[in-house]
Amino acid sequence: MERVRNCSSGEIGMGYWILNIFGVSHSGNIFTPLLSQLYSFTKNMVSENSEILMGIDCVLETIHKALIWVIDRGGDRDQTIQPLIWMKQYFIIRLRENRHLSYKGKAMSIRQISKKAHLIYSTYSQESAEV
Repeated sequence: MERVRNCSSGEIGMGYWILNIFGVSHSGNIFTPLLSQLYSFTKNMVSENSEILMGIDCVLETIHKALIWVIDRGGDRDQTIQPLIWMKQYFIIRLRENRHLSYKGKAMSIRQISKKAHLIYSTYSQESAEV
């Protein structure tokens, strides 16, 4: 969150961040809230990475099924990616444009890989064609 007004004191300060984890059915029609928690940079929070990973651990302790984690902002950090790999979790993350990965043994940007990789599924829009 951005800066917010504390109605009790009238002061402006940083608001709380929120971590939401939802389960989605295979059909994509059913969403089930699995975890929702607030955290703050000023209230005993170690890092955003640790909050994401603690949330994942909490869900994994409760649900003993194979899951695919979809992470938007905050997922494209080595501190988040590496533990998911070590835990042998499947994941989809929104990558930063400057992220480099190994493709056929060569370090390449996501943009370069996207142009070379054969995709089973893809979407097309006029906007993406202009990029």
